[in-house]
Amino acid sequence: MENYHDIMTETSLEILRLIAEGFGAPSDFYTSIFSPTNTSLSTLRLIHYPARPNPPESARDGDYVIQTAEHHDSTMVTLLATFPEYPGLQVRWWQDNSIIDVPHKPGHLVMNIGDLLSHTTGGKLKATKHRVVDTCGDRLSVPFFMEPRFDANVNVALPGETLQDTTTRNYGPWLFEKISKWAEYEDLIRRLSEMEKSETKDGQSM
Repeated sequence: MENYHDIMTETSLEILRLIAEGFGAPSDFYTSIFSPTNTSLSTLRLIHYPARPNPPESARDGDYVIQTAEHHDSTMVTLLATFPEYPGLQVRWWQDNSIIDVPHKPGHLVMNIGDLLSHTTGGKLKATKHRVVDTCGDRLSVPFFMEPRFDANVNVALPGETLQDTTTRNYGPWLFEKISKWAEYEDLIRRLSEMEKSETKDGQSM
Protein backbone atom coordinates (compact mmCIF):
# COMPACT_ATOMS: atom_id res chain seq x y z
CA MET A 1 0.00 0.00 0.00
CA GLU A 2 2.85 2.40 0.83
CA ASN A 3 4.52 1.57 -2.47
CA TYR A 4 1.30 2.32 -4.36
CA HIS A 5 0.99 5.63 -2.48
CA ASP A 6 4.56 6.52 -3.50
CA ILE A 7 3.87 5.65 -7.15
CA MET A 8 0.71 7.79 -7.21
CA THR A 9 2.62 10.66 -5.59
CA GLU A 10 5.37 10.60 -8.21
CA THR A 11 2.82 10.21 -11.03
CA SER A 12 0.90 13.24 -9.74
CA LEU A 13 4.08 15.30 -9.45
CA GLU A 14 5.04 14.44 -13.03
CA ILE A 15 1.58 15.52 -14.23
CA LEU A 16 1.97 18.80 -12.35
CA ARG A 17 5.44 19.31 -13.85
CA LEU A 18 3.98 18.93 -17.34
CA ILE A 19 1.09 21.28 -16.55
CA ALA A 20 3.51 23.91 -15.24
CA GLU A 21 5.64 23.64 -18.39
CA GLY A 22 2.51 23.89 -20.55
CA PHE A 23 1.70 27.22 -18.90
CA GLY A 24 5.24 28.50 -19.43
CA ALA A 25 6.31 28.08 -15.80
CA PRO A 26 9.39 26.25 -14.47
CA SER A 27 8.73 22.52 -14.24
CA ASP A 28 9.22 22.65 -10.46
CA PHE A 29 6.62 25.43 -9.99
CA TYR A 30 4.38 23.21 -7.83
CA THR A 31 7.06 21.02 -6.28
CA SER A 32 7.79 23.12 -3.19
CA ILE A 33 4.25 22.89 -1.78
CA PHE A 34 4.61 19.11 -1.56
CA SER A 35 8.21 18.98 -0.27
CA PRO A 36 9.21 16.93 1.51
CA THR A 37 6.55 14.56 0.15
CA ASN A 38 6.22 12.72 3.46
CA THR A 39 4.77 15.91 4.99
CA SER A 40 2.05 16.44 2.39
CA LEU A 41 -1.59 15.71 3.24
CA SER A 42 -2.04 13.44 0.23
CA THR A 43 -4.30 10.50 0.97
CA LEU A 44 -5.04 7.11 -0.56
CA ARG A 45 -8.55 5.92 0.24
CA LEU A 46 -10.17 2.51 -0.09
CA ILE A 47 -13.88 3.14 -0.60
CA HIS A 48 -16.69 0.59 -0.55
CA TYR A 49 -20.05 1.63 -1.99
CA PRO A 50 -22.70 -0.92 -0.98
CA ALA A 51 -25.69 -1.39 -3.26
CA ARG A 52 -28.75 0.78 -2.51
CA PRO A 53 -31.77 -1.42 -3.32
CA ASN A 54 -34.22 0.87 -1.51
CA PRO A 55 -32.87 4.41 -1.78
CA PRO A 56 -34.79 7.44 -0.51
CA GLU A 57 -36.41 9.62 -3.14
CA SER A 58 -33.84 12.32 -2.40
CA ALA A 59 -31.11 9.98 -3.73
CA ARG A 60 -32.74 9.62 -7.15
CA ASP A 61 -31.92 11.59 -10.27
CA GLY A 62 -34.11 10.28 -13.06
CA ASP A 63 -33.03 6.70 -13.71
CA TYR A 64 -29.95 7.08 -11.52
CA VAL A 65 -29.52 6.38 -7.82
CA ILE A 66 -26.84 8.64 -6.35
CA GLN A 67 -24.12 7.16 -4.15
CA THR A 68 -22.02 10.33 -3.88
CA ALA A 69 -23.52 13.65 -4.90
CA GLU A 70 -21.91 15.83 -7.56
CA HIS A 71 -18.89 17.73 -6.26
CA HIS A 72 -15.35 18.98 -6.92
CA ASP A 73 -12.33 17.65 -5.08
CA SER A 74 -10.34 20.20 -3.07
CA THR A 75 -7.08 18.68 -4.29
CA MET A 76 -4.53 19.60 -6.92
CA VAL A 77 -5.32 16.37 -8.77
CA THR A 78 -7.08 13.13 -7.94
CA LEU A 79 -6.01 9.87 -9.58
CA LEU A 80 -8.31 6.88 -9.72
CA ALA A 81 -7.52 3.38 -10.90
CA THR A 82 -10.38 1.89 -12.92
CA PHE A 83 -11.69 -1.66 -12.81
CA PRO A 84 -13.84 -3.36 -15.48
CA GLU A 85 -16.29 -4.69 -12.89
CA TYR A 86 -16.84 -1.32 -11.17
CA PRO A 87 -18.49 1.35 -13.32
CA GLY A 88 -20.50 4.17 -11.75
CA LEU A 89 -18.23 7.22 -11.98
CA GLN A 90 -19.75 10.10 -13.95
CA VAL A 91 -18.46 13.58 -14.81
CA ARG A 92 -20.25 16.78 -15.74
CA TRP A 93 -19.05 17.93 -19.17
CA TRP A 94 -18.43 21.64 -18.85
CA GLN A 95 -19.17 22.53 -22.48
CA ASP A 96 -22.80 21.42 -22.61
CA ASN A 97 -23.46 20.50 -18.95
CA SER A 98 -24.21 16.88 -19.84
CA ILE A 99 -23.41 13.87 -17.64
CA ILE A 100 -20.87 11.43 -19.06
CA ASP A 101 -20.06 7.90 -17.89
CA VAL A 102 -16.32 7.50 -17.31
CA PRO A 103 -14.95 4.42 -19.12
CA HIS A 104 -13.66 1.77 -16.74
CA LYS A 105 -10.73 -0.07 -18.28
CA PRO A 106 -8.04 -2.17 -16.59
CA GLY A 107 -4.64 -0.51 -16.47
CA HIS A 108 -6.05 2.99 -16.94
CA LEU A 109 -6.00 5.98 -14.60
CA VAL A 110 -8.66 8.67 -14.43
CA MET A 111 -7.51 12.15 -13.39
CA ASN A 112 -9.80 14.73 -11.80
CA ILE A 113 -8.68 18.35 -11.69
CA GLY A 114 -9.15 19.74 -8.18
CA ASP A 115 -10.26 23.16 -6.98
CA LEU A 116 -6.73 24.07 -5.96
CA LEU A 117 -5.18 23.38 -9.36
CA SER A 118 -8.01 25.28 -11.05
CA HIS A 119 -7.33 28.25 -8.76
CA THR A 120 -3.65 28.42 -9.71
CA THR A 121 -4.51 28.47 -13.42
CA GLY A 122 -7.03 31.28 -13.09
CA GLY A 123 -9.82 28.84 -13.93
CA LYS A 124 -8.34 27.88 -17.31
CA LEU A 125 -8.27 24.30 -16.07
CA LYS A 126 -11.77 23.58 -14.79
CA ALA A 127 -12.23 21.59 -11.59
CA THR A 128 -13.86 18.28 -12.49
CA LYS A 129 -17.47 18.00 -11.37
CA HIS A 130 -18.17 14.34 -10.75
CA ARG A 131 -20.45 11.94 -8.91
CA VAL A 132 -20.89 8.23 -8.23
CA VAL A 133 -24.09 6.36 -9.08
CA ASP A 134 -25.37 3.01 -7.89
CA THR A 135 -24.60 0.06 -10.16
CA CYS A 136 -26.99 -2.45 -8.52
CA GLY A 137 -24.12 -4.09 -6.69
CA ASP A 138 -21.13 -3.40 -4.48
CA ARG A 139 -18.57 -0.96 -5.88
CA LEU A 140 -14.93 -0.49 -4.86
CA SER A 141 -12.81 2.58 -5.57
CA VAL A 142 -9.18 3.46 -4.80
CA PRO A 143 -8.74 7.22 -5.28
CA PHE A 144 -5.50 9.05 -4.56
CA PHE A 145 -5.86 12.69 -3.53
CA MET A 146 -2.74 14.78 -4.20
CA GLU A 147 -2.62 17.52 -1.57
CA PRO A 148 0.07 19.97 -0.36
CA ARG A 149 1.65 20.34 3.07
CA PHE A 150 -0.53 21.83 5.81
CA ASP A 151 1.61 24.99 5.96
CA ALA A 152 2.14 25.43 2.20
CA ASN A 153 1.06 28.75 0.69
CA VAL A 154 -1.48 27.74 -1.97
CA ASN A 155 -2.55 31.24 -3.01
CA VAL A 156 -0.24 31.19 -6.01
CA ALA A 157 -0.79 31.68 -9.73
CA LEU A 158 1.00 30.52 -12.84
CA PRO A 159 2.73 33.08 -15.08
CA GLY A 160 0.21 35.30 -16.85
CA GLU A 161 -2.49 34.76 -14.22
CA THR A 162 -3.48 37.44 -11.71
CA LEU A 163 -4.62 36.88 -8.14
CA GLN A 164 -7.43 39.12 -6.91
CA ASP A 165 -6.14 38.63 -3.38
CA THR A 166 -2.40 38.13 -2.84
CA THR A 167 -2.72 37.27 0.85
CA THR A 168 -0.80 34.15 1.89
CA ARG A 169 -3.21 31.23 2.32
CA ASN A 170 -1.88 28.10 3.97
CA TYR A 171 -3.41 24.87 2.73
CA GLY A 172 -4.58 23.61 6.14
CA PRO A 173 -6.89 26.56 6.93
CA TRP A 174 -7.98 26.73 3.28
CA LEU A 175 -8.95 23.05 3.37
CA PHE A 176 -10.79 23.40 6.67
CA GLU A 177 -12.80 26.28 5.21
CA LYS A 178 -13.79 23.99 2.33
CA ILE A 179 -14.65 21.06 4.60
CA SER A 180 -16.83 23.22 6.85
CA LYS A 181 -19.19 23.71 3.89
CA TRP A 182 -19.62 20.00 3.18
CA ALA A 183 -22.97 18.40 3.99
CA GLU A 184 -21.18 15.65 5.93
CA TYR A 185 -19.48 18.23 8.14
CA GLU A 186 -22.75 20.06 8.78
CA ASP A 187 -24.37 16.75 9.72
CA LEU A 188 -21.48 15.93 12.08
CA ILE A 189 -21.78 19.31 13.81
CA ARG A 190 -25.53 18.83 14.15
CA ARG A 191 -25.07 15.37 15.70
CA LEU A 192 -22.40 16.62 18.11
CA SER A 193 -24.67 19.48 19.15
CA GLU A 194 -27.52 17.05 19.79
CA MET A 195 -25.21 14.82 21.85
CA GLU A 196 -24.04 17.78 23.94
CA LYS A 197 -27.62 18.86 24.59
CA SER A 198 -28.57 15.30 25.57
CA GLU A 199 -25.60 15.01 27.95
CA THR A 200 -26.47 18.38 29.50
CA LYS A 201 -30.05 17.26 30.10
CA ASP A 202 -28.90 13.95 31.59
CA GLY A 203 -26.53 15.82 33.93
CA GLN A 204 -29.27 18.18 35.07
CA SER A 205 -31.68 15.32 35.78
CA MET A 206 -29.23 13.51 38.08
